[in-house]
Amino acid sequence: MLLAGATGLVSGAALIGAPVGMLLRRTIVRLRELDQTLTAVRYDAEHDGLTGLANRTTFYAHAAVAAATNPPGSSMAVAVIDIDDFKQVNDALGHGVGDLVLHALARRLHKRVGPGGLVARLGGDEFAAIVPLGEGESPKGLGTALCLVGETPADVDLDRVDVVPLTVSVGVAPADGPADLVELLTRADAAMYRAKRQGLGVAVYDPAHDAKRATISGAWPELRTRDETTGTIGIADTLVAVNGAVIA
Repeated sequence: MLLAGATGLVSGAALIGAPVGMLLRRTIVRLRELDQTLTAVRYDAEHDGLTGLANRTTFYAHAAVAAATNPPGSSMAVAVIDIDDFKQVNDALGHGVGDLVLHALARRLHKRVGPGGLVARLGGDEFAAIVPLGEGESPKGLGTALCLVGETPADVDLDRVDVVPLTVSVGVAPADGPADLVELLTRADAAMYRAKRQGLGVAVYDPAHDAKRATISGAWPELRTRDETTGTIGIADTLVAVNGAVIA
C-alpha cells in the first residue's frame, strides 16, 4: 500500500509537472520571438530601408557624439556626398533602376569608410559620412577617394541595362579635436554645392568661398534645434564614437 501510494504521488507530480514544463517552454519560445521582433523593430528604426545604411536620425545621434568627443589633436572629417543629375537616372531608366544605383553606391561608400567611421543615407540621393583621418591622410584625399567610389559605374544587373554611368559631388569639412556636428555638416554641405556648381568633383570647406553659403543655407535645422533644446541627440541606448569608444 505504501509503495502504491508512493507511485501515485510520483504519477501526480508528473501530471502536474508536465503542463508546467510545457508552459515554461512556450514562455521561453515567446520571449525569444519577442526579442527577435524588438531587434527587428530597432534595426528598422535606425537604418535606411532601401540601402541598409544608418538613416538620418541614427547618423545625427552617433556622429554628434563622435564629433563632440573627438580627442584633442585627433583629426576627423565630415563629408556630404550627392549624386549628380540623379533625376535623369530616374527619368530615363525608372525609379527601380534608381533604387539599385543608390544601393550599389551605399555598399561602396560603406566599404570605403570602413568600421572606424559611419556612413548614412540622409535622404534621396544624398549621403553623409564621418571618418577619422589617419596619419598622412588629408581631407582632400578622403574626398577624392569617396568621389572615385561614386564615379565607378553602378552595376545594376538587369536584362535591359548592365551599368549606369555615375558621378558624385563631395564636400568635406575637417576638424581637429572636439567639434560641433551642425557646423561640420553645414560646412561640408556648402563645399559640396561648390564642387557641384564648379564641376570639381570634390571640395574641402574654404571660408573664402563657402562661408556665405554656410551661413545662409539653413542646413540641418532639426539637428540644431534638438541640440539646443535637449543638450544631446540620440535614439540608441548606446552611442558609438567614431574612434571605436562606446559611450553609454
